[in-house]
Amino acid sequence: MVNRRKLWFAALAVHFLLALCVCCWETAWLAGHSSTILPHFVTQLCLSADATATATVTKAAVHAGSVRQAVKAYLHLAGIQSGYSFFAPNVPAGYKLLFALSYPDGHEDLLSAEADRVETNVRLARLTDYIGRTQSDIVRENMIKLLAFAAWQRHRDASGIRASLFTLRQPTVQEYLSGLRTTYNKTYEYEFRPRPPLGQSANPPN
Repeated sequence: MVNRRKLWFAALAVHFLLALCVCCWETAWLAGHSSTILPHFVTQLCLSADATATATVTKAAVHAGSVRQAVKAYLHLAGIQSGYSFFAPNVPAGYKLLFALSYPDGHEDLLSAEADRVETNVRLARLTDYIGRTQSDIVRENMIKLLAFAAWQRHRDASGIRASLFTLRQPTVQEYLSGLRTTYNKTYEYEFRPRPPLGQSANPPN
């Protein structure tokens, strides 16, 4: 029992140590590239620390390829590799995905890419950010098509789906004080129609 507790404690310690390292590394990278309001001497210190850490990790990776791959896989599986760089004034733009479902009688319903569970919405938000930031048009369109298909499965009497991806722009401090709030700019739009007619197949829209 004692050994088991020690094992769990060691695993937790390694987990939080990895999370702390990723957090500090990304913060140092941001500060070193003048993406924060920290003073110049702190920026230079962080830039030097980031360069030293990068060189050290690169050198160690040459002699520990399998260990590096195992650590990298764990970081991805645990979600530790995800961004920890949400610091003003470098708050990144977010994204919002909306579906307009059209019906044979001519009316439309708006549907947001959201789920019933909070945990699922967190993952969807992360996925939407990835869709908005990817440079591949093929990846973006196919991922939106999969989400459109999931929406159509809940509304099979719809005759078409128009998916719109919006970029959320946060106002600056001066803009906020003058009354400006979050704005939504349409970045991409896709039209999907089922094949064959709805109600006869579960194939995704094209």
